[in-house]
Amino acid sequence: MAPTWKRVPGLSDRSAASFESHSSPGHHLRHRDGLLYVERVSTADRPDATFRAW
Repeated sequence: MAPTWKRVPGLSDRSAASFESHSSPGHHLRHRDGLLYVERVSTADRPDATFRAW
């Protein structure tokens, strides 16, 4: 089954976007070291899970 995502207000900036997994609630898409991960995000890591389209 392909992963599906729910767009939610940005975890570190509500005017941006974060993406929460439908199949694993509480897990968000985040970037680290140039790669994307799906994991629980700590308060300190919220900027890594907040995206803005330019």
